[in-house]
Amino acid sequence: MGRRAHLYKIKGKYYLIAAEGGTGSQHSEVVFTADQVKGPYLPLASNPILTQRDLPEGRLNPVTSTGHADLIDTPNGQWFAVFLGCRPYEGDLYNTGRETFLLPVSWQHDTPIILEKGKAVPFIVQPENWKMDIAGVNPQEFTGNFTWRDDFDTDKQLAWQWLFIRTPQKDFWEIRKGKLFLTPTDHNIYEIASSAFIGHRQQHINFTVTTAMNFIPDSETAMGGVVCYQNERFNIVFGKTIRNGKPVLTVVRTAAGKQTIEGTYEISKDKAETPLLLQVTGRAGKYSFAVSSGHDDWQEVATDVDATILSTQKAGGFTGTIIGMYTQK
Repeated sequence: MGRRAHLYKIKGKYYLIAAEGGTGSQHSEVVFTADQVKGPYLPLASNPILTQRDLPEGRLNPVTSTGHADLIDTPNGQWFAVFLGCRPYEGDLYNTGRETFLLPVSWQHDTPIILEKGKAVPFIVQPENWKMDIAGVNPQEFTGNFTWRDDFDTDKQLAWQWLFIRTPQKDFWEIRKGKLFLTPTDHNIYEIASSAFIGHRQQHINFTVTTAMNFIPDSETAMGGVVCYQNERFNIVFGKTIRNGKPVLTVVRTAAGKQTIEGTYEISKDKAETPLLLQVTGRAGKYSFAVSSGHDDWQEVATDVDATILSTQKAGGFTGTIIGMYTQK
């Protein structure tokens, strides 16, 4: 039997649903039923009630590793399931980690069916007679094509979409007059600690991230910029620092703790203290990095950097890539 089983009592019968098949591409959800809470519990003949392991690998827009489901009944009698899954861009590579999916549940002969065998998890679902009318709730877009922007114009509070690496021991950030200020901590991005990093979860296979930065390094160890972070041993840093006494932008790729410089852009003296726009463009397993002084004069610093190192298969973990602002001493 799988882990994280859930027990439900529905119309006098007990349903034990559990994930099985491992947490990878063979993942699935199964159901056991009993007339008494202590059992015995018998597997349903229709198991699994959710899986994608029997589908061809080359299918369009695949969702894999589906499981760990929960059942939900709504006030109007509709049933849904929330479950975990992954969206690979090639083979079993995905940088977006485990994600939450929602599907309607159908009941067939007292059996909950999340997805019939042989069917692919759809990207868009419109349940029959579905109504979204909850007082005080303003739905936000989490899937599909959308743009999310933060001008830091709130009163000292960070938007809930921002994430830290571990729990900060002290506030290293401050919002003032529509700007986010970061103060380096005693730790950098490569340590098992909380560094001065504030990030947003990568939600798309193809994406563009842009931020404005004003940072003047005072040493060759000082760095300010953007990080694509999976963990302390697998990440890509795109930042401003000093090399050979000159300010530069550099792209440093870290895989299994080994660092390689993927690109360097020397900043001219007249722009050494000028605010810069930094941009990361992701296309599946390739990320590109560019800089601009704010006049659409984008200059490539590194193109088509191998970002498969940020995938679960190579970096481990299911959290996915977090992209955000960073500074170090």
